[in-house]
Amino acid sequence: MDPKKYESKLWRSIGIFIFTFIMATGIVSLEFALRYYEKNARSKVLDYKNTGAKQINPGGRMKKNFRELLIGCSGEDVLWVTNNDGFRNERDFDKKPADGVVRVLSIGDSFAAGYRVGQTETYSYLLEKMLQKKYGKAEVLISQIESPVFGLKYFKSSGVEFNPHVVLLGITLGNDIAQTFVALDSKYRGFRNQGLEYFGFPDQCLQDRSYFNEAKRGIGYVWRHSKIVRRIFNPRREIISWHGNVRDPRLFDPVNGIGFYIDPSPDLVDQGYKRFFSILTQFQKICDERKIIFIAMIFPQRFQIQPIDWDVTVKQYGLRKECFNLDLPNNRIGDYCEKQNIILIDPTRQMANHYKNTNEELYCPLGDMHWNVNGHQAFFNGAQPGFEKVFKKLF
Repeated sequence: MDPKKYESKLWRSIGIFIFTFIMATGIVSLEFALRYYEKNARSKVLDYKNTGAKQINPGGRMKKNFRELLIGCSGEDVLWVTNNDGFRNERDFDKKPADGVVRVLSIGDSFAAGYRVGQTETYSYLLEKMLQKKYGKAEVLISQIESPVFGLKYFKSSGVEFNPHVVLLGITLGNDIAQTFVALDSKYRGFRNQGLEYFGFPDQCLQDRSYFNEAKRGIGYVWRHSKIVRRIFNPRREIISWHGNVRDPRLFDPVNGIGFYIDPSPDLVDQGYKRFFSILTQFQKICDERKIIFIAMIFPQRFQIQPIDWDVTVKQYGLRKECFNLDLPNNRIGDYCEKQNIILIDPTRQMANHYKNTNEELYCPLGDMHWNVNGHQAFFNGAQPGFEKVFKKLF
């Protein structure tokens, strides 16, 4: 070989090696830098957990007189304010509403509290503005109660003292049924280390698990776990798991609630529904005794609203589509409320149509179960006809 060509080829190889080494080192460094940032730098920024009170307040489970900037859905700053009682409202309230004012008590978990959205972006705030504009004097008190069982105790002890004319109870499909099952069971009072995490899906609802052995290796692993890939390409993620167990899904996962969509429902899920329905009945009974209008509202899961999320979830969790009915929880709750004369507002279909017509993302990124600002607006728009039907009778 010509020495000059050999030398040229050698230097070219060295150049490629150096370039590859620098690029690989840069990528690895950036990956570690992003992981460090998310773990350390972001941990110094306030988040939803920082709003929780150590003791129960008259307004629920949020701190009193809290006013801070928290992390929003996309990493932006959002304002979070609570009043002197711990409601997510900027003004304080007397125990009795003023003459001519219709008072609404809006209670629920992180959806009702407004997880990672601003003070004036929650559906409860939008409802208050609609009522004030359309009918006159109205106020909506926003209370975070986390679970229906605790919510019932809170309502009996503190909520009723604020003399609401209307009570709105948000029902998160997943969280609320699972948490009710646990709270009303002497054996499974906790999701971890107490047995409940061992209840898996029926085998017939899962694909061949060898699929996941391949997904754990090579490009599939990098695509799934790399922070760089997530930030640059922002791949759509399946809805997250509270148990952190995508490859072996649990029947009671209080984040994604996928087990509640299995049709027909396993016996344990049936028990969860029965216990949850007993809580709804008690809410209705207390409200009837005090001549308060009780309204239950369904908060749908993201894979019910955005079909692409269901496709990704089916693939990543290794589910068999034919085993699931995405309308099942809504139908079961709807049938029960109809039999018990409980007012139910379920804007799932309207939200799904909104996404279909606009392709507008309604949920926080990376598989988060919570609505973003658009989601709160879409929920309110879908629920508005039901609200108007109820409130026309009060004004």
